[in-house]
Amino acid sequence: MDMKTSSKPMPGMKEMPGMPAAPPMPVMSADLPPQVFAQQWDEANSRFVRAMVNAPAANIDIKYDALLANRRTINDPEVMKVNPGDTVLLRIIAASCASDFFIDTGSLDAEFLAVDGQPIQPLRGNFFQLAIAQRIDLRVTIPKTTSSDGAVFPITMQGEGTTLMCGVILATDLATSRAAISALPKTASMTTAALDNTQEMRLRATAPLATKKIDRSLPAVLTGTMDGYQWFINRLSMESSIQLAMSSVSNLASASRWC
Repeated sequence: MDMKTSSKPMPGMKEMPGMPAAPPMPVMSADLPPQVFAQQWDEANSRFVRAMVNAPAANIDIKYDALLANRRTINDPEVMKVNPGDTVLLRIIAASCASDFFIDTGSLDAEFLAVDGQPIQPLRGNFFQLAIAQRIDLRVTIPKTTSSDGAVFPITMQGEGTTLMCGVILATDLATSRAAISALPKTASMTTAALDNTQEMRLRATAPLATKKIDRSLPAVLTGTMDGYQWFINRLSMESSIQLAMSSVSNLASASRWC
């Protein structure tokens, strides 16, 4: 537990002339949450990075024994042959039913090009968020100079709120890559924070929709409970044939709020 000190005298007491001041009294501070991995925006270098922060771990309700990338575990990942100087497009799809991911391109600087097939103004980094059913396009360039026995570039995906990992390997020499692959960590050293808006807030479409005056706003209040997995929109369940009336010529603004 962290300790802080205070040099203020106790209420009702005064320091006497010629006598040394009383030693600072310890003040207990609240325990910090554990360290977890999270995505941050490096303002100085304009890129997404992985950072260790004190924050609650993500609260997940389904825990798995392993995660898969192209149907293979981290113990036997798919190895993809690349050449020095190659430019490689990584199209990563979260085909999971209950897991979000953090994508780590390691030593390869990645250019973030698209979300769900929609082009965005490029963003750089090596640590990205990927939600369930989401797709992102990352472009990486293999260094032109590699060691004589080949180079290995892991692209790993860590499950949100877990230490589980999966991934694929980009290798310049398949014959000599196995030793390097066997030495790769099979789990992360710590769990992760929950996905947040760090990445979403910086996305900008390359061809945004034209700005138009909004004619109507349609509120959608989302409520629910994990007890029985019951979810509602404007207090109505899906079985209630939820309808938000609109005109075919209206310019609409949808305002969602989670309660």
